[in-house]
Amino acid sequence: MTGDTPSAGALVLVAVAGLLVVAPFSGAAAAALAGGGGVAAPPASADAPRGEVAAAASLQSGNETVVHRGENATIVRRGAFSIADETNRAYSSMEDEPVVANGQVYGVFTGNKLAGDEGEQRFFSALYALDGETLDVEWRVEFETAGLHGRPVVADGTAYVVMYEQGNRTRPDTYFLHAFDAESGDRLWKHELGSVLYDRRGEAWGTHDRYHPIYVVDGRVHTLTVDTGLQTLVALDPSTGDVAWRQEGIAAGVGTDGERIYAGYREGQNEYDAGAVIALDPATGETVWTRPNGDLYGQQRVSLVANGRVYAARSGPLGNDAVGNLHALDAATGEEIWTELASGNSRIDPVAVYSASETVVAQTWSPVDESDAPKIQGIDDATGDTRWAVSSNRLGPTWTVHTGERNLYVYSAGGFSAYAGDTLHGPDTDGFFPQPAWSRAYGDFEDVREISEVDGTLYELRTTTTRVAVSAFDASEGDRRYEFEVEGVRPYMTVADGTVYLETAGAIRAYEAVAPGTVPTDASQSAGDADPSGATDSRERVDAGTDTGGDSSTAPALPTALGGRGPLGAPLAVLAGLALGLATSGLLVGRRYRF
Repeated sequence: MTGDTPSAGALVLVAVAGLLVVAPFSGAAAAALAGGGGVAAPPASADAPRGEVAAAASLQSGNETVVHRGENATIVRRGAFSIADETNRAYSSMEDEPVVANGQVYGVFTGNKLAGDEGEQRFFSALYALDGETLDVEWRVEFETAGLHGRPVVADGTAYVVMYEQGNRTRPDTYFLHAFDAESGDRLWKHELGSVLYDRRGEAWGTHDRYHPIYVVDGRVHTLTVDTGLQTLVALDPSTGDVAWRQEGIAAGVGTDGERIYAGYREGQNEYDAGAVIALDPATGETVWTRPNGDLYGQQRVSLVANGRVYAARSGPLGNDAVGNLHALDAATGEEIWTELASGNSRIDPVAVYSASETVVAQTWSPVDESDAPKIQGIDDATGDTRWAVSSNRLGPTWTVHTGERNLYVYSAGGFSAYAGDTLHGPDTDGFFPQPAWSRAYGDFEDVREISEVDGTLYELRTTTTRVAVSAFDASEGDRRYEFEVEGVRPYMTVADGTVYLETAGAIRAYEAVAPGTVPTDASQSAGDADPSGATDSRERVDAGTDTGGDSSTAPALPTALGGRGPLGAPLAVLAGLALGLATSGLLVGRRYRF
């Protein structure tokens, strides 16, 4: 054997090296051919999040993307809209949650952009109407130096929104109600609601809080003016914006049941002046009935209209031991059905009525005296007697109440409990808070931003600093139907027709849960949903350890070492690639594996 002739051992090494290089590629090529010409997934970079590979796969039909595959559901991103992509980052964020109506998704975005001949920075807002299926832009309207006050309201083919033009603290802010054709975005009219200095906005908003009321009832658009002190309820013609009638002296709260408009009324500016709850005909503005406050302090605030009743809360004066009370009035006649005191606090606010158990749920608190612990109070809707009251001493230092059509939900730092509305009163519940129907823990998601109970499903939006988790539970049993996780900050959520519309930092995405197996299995993997910051929308979901219901988390496709991680990752990954390449080239040539 001469020096130029390769040895047998060397030939073996060369052959093995060739197989190491060729076999994995031959397996991938064979699988691609067997799959009808599909394109194999590109290799993930070493810096890519594990969930980016494990949970994301683009579908062949348009822009749909698989965000999560679970035992109970597959989560598909059906559409996406980014304000940064649309306007080259002219707007930075969205104000409040999306509004879904008329087959469209409405959102108001705000931020600074260059404008004018000199390219100076100016504050702008824009109202967008997006297609409800694809989130493609259908129309947009821009407002310079204007901010949103309340959410858009859509009724009878018209989109209404209240915007205020900023005076930049040198002149009053001016508020307008705008009306647009919901299909085309054409402006129909705008009506000035009043002006107020920036530093006195709190006085103007005291009647209606952050959501400016807009009610379209009986052929009229009803809203409030913006003034310090007492305000005016105006009814406008929806086609022209002309004033049909007005009612002055509105002091606290406006509500409707579709038959009448109800409001807290006061004759003078002083809180001790005579007041009443009034019911108005929405078409003519005529007073249907008046329920005077009598010698009670302050006005009665219309807080809730439900079950043929108007629930009006009256606050106790600050600085003494007086407590607030709640009045239930007959919506047809104004007659008082019952009155009940708040459970030791000066403020009371009814938040829900559960007809099946005849229970009114209210929150009570004292804005000055911290020794008066906030409470949840259950009141018998037939008699007005308090059935139970539970305070922070039992609920913990931080808690919030959310209400649904079926359940009452109480959230604290570690988790939440669901209380069935039809069990809030019975022979075993008088005098104390009832037992929960089911409970769940948060895991590492402690900040609950929103919940929405729709058609027997509880949708819950939770956050950390940079992550967002959406969970869906069976509202009756508490079983987790699915959960998925995305990157994002400052999220808002709206649920409509089984679709979760999620807004995070100026991007709206539509997520839909479909049955496992209905998503095409030959969809190739993708890098997922990129947001304006470059973060992926897809991550591996991990269920809370205390939850035994619902789908399980997505498991890694290979052990750590065989997946190319750890000290033995590189050599073992090469051997694994050789074995998989030989297998897929032969025995398993017709199979395609998905994670």
